[in-house]
Order: sequence, then structure tokens, then C-alpha cells
Amino acid sequence: MIQRAADWVLSFRGRPIPRSPELGHDTTLEAWPWVEGTHSWVEPTSINLLALNASGYPRHVRSRDAVRLLCDRAVRSGGWNYGNREVFGTSLLPHVQPTGLALAALAGEESAVRQTASAIQYLRTTLSPDVATASLCYALIGLAAHGQEPREAPAWLEGAAGRTLGQGGAPYPLALLALAASGRKCPWFAHSEMFACS
Repeated sequence: MIQRAADWVLSFRGRPIPRSPELGHDTTLEAWPWVEGTHSWVEPTSINLLALNASGYPRHVRSRDAVRLLCDRAVRSGGWNYGNREVFGTSLLPHVQPTGLALAALAGEESAVRQTASAIQYLRTTLSPDVATASLCYALIGLAAHGQEPREAPAWLEGAAGRTLGQGGAPYPLALLALAASGRKCPWFAHSEMFACS
């Protein structure tokens, strides 16, 4: 079953488009889109890279392309936006959720040290107890992947869990809270040679 899933991930590609001066990133990199036949984005590329790393494919050519895309799409001020880093010469702002996912996917990547360092700094100055639950969880997972868990993380997660349970306890945010609470022992990294849990 894992092999079939990995084969599907490896066969699914983003659509490259010709380079354009209006877009500030390398549009020829494929990686992964949300929808077949469309251009690649940061979040699906990060998710698929995490899956390939956990499935024993961290050195596959598609994994290496994903790392190149994530490095290329990093916002100059630190972190990641959803897809572009700039449009029409204007730098875009980073967002917490794609930054957390990209950080998690790039754990252990020596070629991404500059991008991950600035993303860590962005998250450490942006996170607060008021960040939405999903974004908070992805950010904390990404920081934990680099050994940068904020000391306030348990309190922030407790507050987010209380809000989530107060709103009916939907499974998706509860699952993310459990993953974020596991810190460096997050099962996303359990079988990855890119990141050794301690």
C-alpha cells in the first residue's frame, strides 16, 4: 500500500510554465500542485516531500526538485507565501501555515539553511496564542523539526485545544494539535533519514 501511494506521488506533477518577468520564481520547476494540470504550490510540495522522505525516497530526483522549488519560493523577508514570493516586482508577505509546512519538509536539508534560518526567525517573531489552530500547529511542527520549539508552545497548544473543543472538537484540528504536541517526536519524521528524533 505504501509503495502504491509513493508511486502515485511520484507520478503526479505540477505544470511548468514559461518563465515570466512578472513572476518572481522559477516557473519551470514541477514539484506538486493542489489540482492536476496546474502550477505547483508550496503546501502540496511540502506535504509530498514529507511523504517521500517518510517512505524512503529523500534522495529521489522528485524530492530533490521539491527542495529546489521550496528554496526558490522562499519570501525574501523570511518564510513562505502560498505559491509566489513576488508578483510584478513586489515582494509578497509570508504566511504562518505554509512556512511551518515548508520548514517541516526541509528538515535536515543543508542546501536550505539560509531559507530555513530566516523562516525560523519569522515564525519566532510572529507566533502568538492568537494564531489560528491549524497555522499554529503547522508552525510548531516546523519549528520542532529544527529543534526550535518555543517555550510557550505547550500553553499555546492548550489554549488552542480549549478553543477547538469549545467549537465541537473537529477531528482535523484535534489531530494537528496531537501532532504539534509531540514536538520533536512527531511521527512525520519517525522514518526519515533527514531528521533524527530525540
